[in-house]
Amino acid sequence: MNRFGAALGVPAGWALFLLWITIVLAGCGTRTLPSSAPAVPQVRAPIAPSTVAFATMPSRHVQTQQDSIEKPIPRRGRQSLLVLLVDFPDQAGLFTGQAWQAYFFGSGGFADYYTEVSYRQLRYQGDVIGMADGIPTANSDAVAYIRLPHPVTFYADDGYGFDVSGGQFPQNHGGVVTHALQALDQAGFNFAPYATPGTNEVENLLVVFAGSSYAYTGDAHNSLEATAYRLAFAGGGIYQARGGQRFDNYTFCPDQFGDLSGEQARIGVCVHEHGHALGMPDLYDFSYTTTGVGNFDLMAYGTFGATEGLRPFHLGAFAKEFLGWSRPTIVPNGTLTVTLGPSAVENNLLKLV
Repeated sequence: MNRFGAALGVPAGWALFLLWITIVLAGCGTRTLPSSAPAVPQVRAPIAPSTVAFATMPSRHVQTQQDSIEKPIPRRGRQSLLVLLVDFPDQAGLFTGQAWQAYFFGSGGFADYYTEVSYRQLRYQGDVIGMADGIPTANSDAVAYIRLPHPVTFYADDGYGFDVSGGQFPQNHGGVVTHALQALDQAGFNFAPYATPGTNEVENLLVVFAGSSYAYTGDAHNSLEATAYRLAFAGGGIYQARGGQRFDNYTFCPDQFGDLSGEQARIGVCVHEHGHALGMPDLYDFSYTTTGVGNFDLMAYGTFGATEGLRPFHLGAFAKEFLGWSRPTIVPNGTLTVTLGPSAVENNLLKLV
């Protein structure tokens, strides 16, 4: 099917095919969730019968018509991605800058994923930034994270960092992002190479936080949750660096896989959250009684692929059209014989209307 998820053994001819039910898409991007959305209950999701055996979707906040979706980041072209590593006095980061450079920009990593699923229309390049002895470092061969001034419990605030209601900042994920930017700014870091010419906005910001996601730990006191959001709605406002660069959108991902396993995170969760930054909603069943759009879409259970996130599946046909990466062939009335190639290399979709 595709390099990301090929271990499942899906036949090579499998391609993306979607019966578009328009009502599912009606009004997408025109309505926002309340600033403090209700949490999905902490339950194990029953999975519809399937030939695929894999982990259930961890419980988490649902992201549908989220603020980050209404102001999506760029979806095309060669983009500069700024990755920040952050840790806390009570939760240290575990992995070197070079390990993260490989994770994001190496073979089979984050950037490769988006190059493949966009058919080379969205390509990321960039750096992984930490700090050592108060000095910013890029792609370091040492474990060098930006140490924040407060423990993770401060930012989690018994709500895994998701409370973005008025007055809560900086005790939420927006506080983590802002404090990391402030630390780099005060150390004289040059953000200019990552800013978009003309707007001076750093549109592609990704923050890796030490520890595991609340979706796996279930510990709202000591854990943060992965997300994609905007500083404009996190309580502290858009951040402007000393050099004039502005920050708003961010993707927010954990550094460990599972429940504090000590293993580096797999890309599935992070590419899923970045899908929100690009403008996509969650497409799994929020009641966890079905698989939603199914096992083979990144915004649903495709996050996990066949290896719990090591090789996530592609975005679905709807997403590829919505993001401008594919133009489907409209299927006319009558009988039609169609041959579709592997979705990893052939940009071919069918659309039934």
